Amino acid sequence: MRINIPSTPCLLFFSLSFIFCERSPLQVEKDSAVDDLLKNYHHYDELEQLLNTWTQQYPKLTQLFSVGKSTNNRELFVMRLTSPMIPDNSDEHDEVQILKPKFKWVANMHGDEVIGREVTIALIYYLLLNSNSDSRVNRLLSTTDIYIMPSMNPDGFELSTEGLCDDLSYIGRENSLHVDLNRDFPSPYQTLKSMLNGTAGDLFYGRQKETIAVMKWILKENFVLSANLHGGSVVASYPYDESASHQPKYSASPDDALFRFLAR
Repeated sequence: MRINIPSTPCLLFFSLSFIFCERSPLQVEKDSAVDDLLKNYHHYDELEQLLNTWTQQYPKLTQLFSVGKSTNNRELFVMRLTSPMIPDNSDEHDEVQILKPKFKWVANMHGDEVIGREVTIALIYYLLLNSNSDSRVNRLLSTTDIYIMPSMNPDGFELSTEGLCDDLSYIGRENSLHVDLNRDFPSPYQTLKSMLNGTAGDLFYGRQKETIAVMKWILKENFVLSANLHGGSVVASYPYDESASHQPKYSASPDDALFRFLAR
């Protein structure tokens, strides 16, 4: 197609840009609603209320459950988001759901690293608000089984104090028993004896309730890809984020090229 350019191309370009970039009032309202969520931190009771409210509002897209409880008996909530590609009563429904790749987000493993917690809460809301109106979001929910855990360390979050970002005591970083959950999982560089702690094959022995809950959840589900959001430095750590000598060293995994691609 040939287009005749008028004598005022700059004005035309500006007008077209405005038309194409202008967002609908409804979309602006949705974006504002998500932004409002990010204006303050959400304590455990507020988080529970939000997740329950969204589950009631979007029953066909959401499933709220807990993988276990923290040391102080708080639920480790997970929101599952996915859109059925075919009706629930179809004979092929279960088969299609099984074929969907499962993706897992976990945040707030360190209780005082709260950005991931709030970002994942906002992400849940964003996906739900735009599930029908945004084709990209709709396609994502239709083709992916998404699991989001906003807080793996709810006890640590409640112990933290807003504004103490440079407090070297790191109150709230660990769980309520002062264990760093990020270093409580099995390592490929630990000896078999140290991993099993002298117990006949029990990888859960001596680990924290939060760690055990997440480990059992991972073993139950066939997650294709997972990510864990921390806070602080700008860095992407991926398997294996350790070495046999426990010294800083690049330790490539068999899927190193894929992890490098995803990290970038």
